[in-house]
Amino acid sequence: MKKIVLIDDDPQIVRLLEDHLTALGYSVTTAADGESGFALVCELKPALVITDLMMPVAHGFDVCHRIHTDPALAGTRVLVISAKHFEIDKRTALRIGADKYLVKPFPLEELSRAVAELIGPAGEA
Repeated sequence: MKKIVLIDDDPQIVRLLEDHLTALGYSVTTAADGESGFALVCELKPALVITDLMMPVAHGFDVCHRIHTDPALAGTRVLVISAKHFEIDKRTALRIGADKYLVKPFPLEELSRAVAELIGPAGEA
């Protein structure tokens, strides 16, 4: 089962996305801030990290950068989900290590497509 770490400080979004991704067959572990989320990423070595940008303790830009520069996490894909809709935010996230950027709110089908594009369907090895 492909592992995903979901990092977001909004409990409603976390619950919605966790339920959706779990129903698709992914294993999802969540964190409410960037620092605890990065610790989970280091521990679990997931296929994908989905992170918000605006969070307490450590923001999503920091999470992206830390994943991208850590050799032990090579191959870990990063999907940023954020209400920050400015092009500069998207370009910055992609420049420092994000693989894809979705602007909130987005349809769950768009999330499903992005996840499958980055790591493949849940049942695929």
